[in-house]
Amino acid sequence: MALFALCGFGAFLFVTTQYLQDVRGMSALTAGLCLLPVGAGVVVLSPRTGRLVGARGPRLPLVASGAALALGGGASIWLGPATPLPAVLAIYLLFGIFLGTVNPPITNTAVSGMPRSMAGVATSLASTGRQTGTTLGVAISGTIAGSALARGGTAFTSAERGVWWLVLGLGVGILVLGVLSTGRWALDTAGRAAALFEEVDRGRRREDVTESTLLTLASSSICIWAAGPVTATAETKPVACGCGTYAAGADRPTGVEAVPGHDDVRTAV
Repeated sequence: MALFALCGFGAFLFVTTQYLQDVRGMSALTAGLCLLPVGAGVVVLSPRTGRLVGARGPRLPLVASGAALALGGGASIWLGPATPLPAVLAIYLLFGIFLGTVNPPITNTAVSGMPRSMAGVATSLASTGRQTGTTLGVAISGTIAGSALARGGTAFTSAERGVWWLVLGLGVGILVLGVLSTGRWALDTAGRAAALFEEVDRGRRREDVTESTLLTLASSSICIWAAGPVTATAETKPVACGCGTYAAGADRPTGVEAVPGHDDVRTAV
């Protein structure tokens, strides 16, 4: 779903900027201001969508975002050089509704099928899907409509219809996947997968604890000595073994007792 969503939005951004500047003759600043309905939709709807997902699940936001993207793509098919600007802005508002409602349920859907220890993996997969989708959207829309820019406004609006049909199809895909991925069968599958991952993770943690305990016991009780016993004389140099004891007669910290008979330590395991 992340791939579909951001592929559609990447295509929308690429084609829209070309349409506003090259077909309608707007400056870059004016074209940017025409995209304010998209930003307004994100600002207004994103927080509310997050609360809705937490309260009622991701199905309704996913259905709404897919429907908005499909409607925006379908309405954009009829855009031309003389389309009234209010109608254009109303279409862009649909894309704002789409973007404001699609991100929270995608993240929720990705994380819900993983145990807590793998939440980072789930969110990174969703983020990878977003980045890949954006790249594909720009590349595909540029391939479809980019060559028509040199031939003028009417030629470009005719060529970009293929992009809008693609966006419409992606919106329908998100709507269908949103319904399927939030149904009873999908939720049961996600629960079983999360339980399986959790069991594997618990087994891995037990193995790590056992190995760590064995290594700690070995390092605290086994010292390898390289020479015979040290005689406690004034010339004895300060030495210490891996478990922290000092040779007899060595200069040692206050409160540390000498251990007669300890050898000069070279290494410890």
